[in-house]
Amino acid sequence: MNNTPDKKKQIDLSFKLIVPGLLFLFLFFPVILQKVMPSREPLWLFILLAGGPLQLVSICCAGIAWRRHNQTSSLADAFDLRKISIEQLLKCGGITLLLYPVISIVSEFFSKLLTWLHLPVYPHPLLYMLQYGEAPEIIIAVFIAVILTPIGEELTYRFVFLQKFQEWLPERTAGILLSVLFAAIHFNLAQFPGLLLLGFWFLRCYKENKSLYAPIAAHAIFNATSLFLFFWFR
Repeated sequence: MNNTPDKKKQIDLSFKLIVPGLLFLFLFFPVILQKVMPSREPLWLFILLAGGPLQLVSICCAGIAWRRHNQTSSLADAFDLRKISIEQLLKCGGITLLLYPVISIVSEFFSKLLTWLHLPVYPHPLLYMLQYGEAPEIIIAVFIAVILTPIGEELTYRFVFLQKFQEWLPERTAGILLSVLFAAIHFNLAQFPGLLLLGFWFLRCYKENKSLYAPIAAHAIFNATSLFLFFWFR
């Protein structure tokens, strides 16, 4: 991807800020949170603290880098948020819905394989907590899963990390590594194959449409579908 010097500096600083921020949240924040809220009560606050900071760090770091190095560019240009047509959005959303059962079947098969191998299988922590949640928890979960997470993760993986990886590696290799990282960073072995497929699809959405709106929309639709089905069969 061809970037202006200012945009390259923006990406470089975003990467330097996001990586240590994510490492802190993954390695130390859960320990801190467990000490502060050992009983996970109130549940709505625990869900907010467990899911919110991870995405907010990415968004804030990217914003700081833009303000520091590329403020003369609009947000649309700085973050590849180019407008896309309704047809493009419908295509991304429609294929995402078609992929949903495929990814679910792959994840279920892999979960049974892990069980057969006597390896632990863990449910998604957000869905697990929502099983015991009421209205406040549901509202916060929907906000995090459908709005905050798609923006934060797509900004991190399909924008900042992708462009940094492509500086170091061939484009195809960078895409594969990015998708593997996206799947691995969720720390759920049973969901790894499904998340890997999902990572490849989000990457294709971004590259085909040349806009971050496409993978954000696809990601939001996938998460919204997961929540809808969870509450439907709850």
